[in-house]
Amino acid sequence: RKAWRPPPLVLVDGLWLLRTPAVRRAFALRLYVDAPAAVRRERRLERDRTERGRSCASIRRQFREHVQPMHARFVEPQRSRADRVLGPRIRASQVAALARHIRGLLSRGSRQRGRH
Repeated sequence: RKAWRPPPLVLVDGLWLLRTPAVRRAFALRLYVDAPAAVRRERRLERDRTERGRSCASIRRQFREHVQPMHARFVEPQRSRADRVLGPRIRASQVAALARHIRGLLSRGSRQRGRH
């Protein structure tokens, strides 16, 4: 039986990833994508209208009454647990710095794997 070895870079996406300490420790780099409420609402409007056939009024009501309060309660607090926060107006220099940081992590990881 052959053991599975993860590739040098694994990207994981999810709303709840930074809530649990044990899960947070599994990541070498934790990013939080900070999308403004208006952007999140418009994305939801588009998705729910086209994929689910819902009315704009019902989508807006759900967003206002359920989605936004749950975001504030459960998702937004994870921002403080991220190593880096990517805002809505990310600059090219920030992308370049993040790429350098990831390359550094990959380089250190390959050196550490070579010692085993």
